[in-house]
Amino acid sequence: MKTMNLLVFTTLMVACSSPKTKDHRDLVIGRIDELPERPSWFKESIESEEAGDRVIFWGRSTLKNNERLEIGYKIAELNAKSKIANYVSEKIKTISQSADEVGSQDQSLFRSIITQKAKVDLSEIQSGRKYWEKVQISDPQGERRTEYRVFSSVVIKKQDLSKLVKNALQEGEGKFSENFSKKVDEEFEQMMGEDQHEIR
Repeated sequence: MKTMNLLVFTTLMVACSSPKTKDHRDLVIGRIDELPERPSWFKESIESEEAGDRVIFWGRSTLKNNERLEIGYKIAELNAKSKIANYVSEKIKTISQSADEVGSQDQSLFRSIITQKAKVDLSEIQSGRKYWEKVQISDPQGERRTEYRVFSSVVIKKQDLSKLVKNALQEGEGKFSENFSKKVDEEFEQMMGEDQHEIR
């Protein structure tokens, strides 16, 4: 009996003295407007989506616990706008590659002009919805700390998005050969027609 009691006592001591396993999972401890869960309109995995005749682009930023949310919103919105610029740049690159058969001299000039113009005039863009979460995370050393994940969206009409691409293409008007300009126009019309169902 003494042996049995000693075994039970030893087992309990080992169990009590063993360090508890830390939970390293991210834990949301607060949301905008004290929401109990994420709103249905917010989907973190989607960077852009269509909404009727408009396209919504999402940007994000991460703040330390003691930083102001206004800064996070501004950074996230700039991030969203940069995605529009990237979208325009990629469309122009595709059109440029499609017209590559025209000649290397035209291509070189075209890419030079478009590289600058692809930064795009973002005056047609409107600020959209905003959202944040306060999250507990584990740092590389396993210590828990708190950060804010901040999201901002910007909204642009589909026709204005197409206009940004068209305006960038027109920067080279009069500087390319007639054949090259014609090819670019054809590629643009075809691409923007298909694009109404491809923006994601």
